[in-house]
Amino acid sequence: MNRLLVSGGQIAGLDPSEAQSFATWSVSSEGATGAGEIARHALGEAFDDELHRALYSGLDTFLPGSAAEALARLYVERSEDVFDLLTTNYDDLLEDALRHELKRQSLKKRVRKLTDDQDIPSGEIAVRHLHGLFTAGGQKQGTLVLSDRDYYIMQDSTAW
Repeated sequence: MNRLLVSGGQIAGLDPSEAQSFATWSVSSEGATGAGEIARHALGEAFDDELHRALYSGLDTFLPGSAAEALARLYVERSEDVFDLLTTNYDDLLEDALRHELKRQSLKKRVRKLTDDQDIPSGEIAVRHLHGLFTAGGQKQGTLVLSDRDYYIMQDSTAW
């Protein structure tokens, strides 16, 4: 989260070391969700680009971890007609793990990325991103839930 506030070394006229100090202070005093709202407000339209950079820069490959692979194997073992997985992750690595496992097991099912309560057609797997989706490739879907304000709005759209 600290890196979010340092947009090209500039934020509200601060030099890079001041910006880094401000980012550190934001996280330590306001927590990650409070700092997320500060970053969103401070960066304005540059927020999405900075968030993407903070999440994915410096990483060469994006491979599913052991938890995603275990969930994919569990799906294949249960082999239900309709399957719905819920995640708060912003990436689509769970979908990658499911596709890999389906291919390994020679199963022909479609994996969908959803951020809403859309029904799942028979024979498909849905991965619902409860806090939005923001992939390494830059695909953004749904509302990204990052801040205190986002959590309130997610639960009650009339809040604040």
